Amino acid sequence: MKKIVLIDDHDTFRAGLRQLIEKHSDFQVAGEGADARQGEEAVRDIRPDIAVIDLSLPDKSGIQLTRILRSAVPETRIIIVSMHSKIDYIMGALRAGAIGYIIKESVSGCLHLSLIHI
Repeated sequence: MKKIVLIDDHDTFRAGLRQLIEKHSDFQVAGEGADARQGEEAVRDIRPDIAVIDLSLPDKSGIQLTRILRSAVPETRIIIVSMHSKIDYIMGALRAGAIGYIIKESVSGCLHLSLIHI
């Protein structure tokens, strides 16, 4: 079973993601964070297979957090989720070390496909 940490400042969005993920027996939401600090702690403690990180967090950007986590826990794969679809954001996330970037309005269909290929 692959462990996932969700990092997003919107409780409702995290709850929805958790429900989508937990429909699949191969995945378990092992931790959550409402900001970069909580998310970083969860990833360092849990060492999940996957971290799903919001691009816009209240204390750091998801891109900054991705750089930190790629250095600290390189085995954790990172997927960025965002409401922003500009190529600059997408390229910034990928350059920071994310393996994927999902637009929030299409998350229900794309997240399932992304997790299957990880």
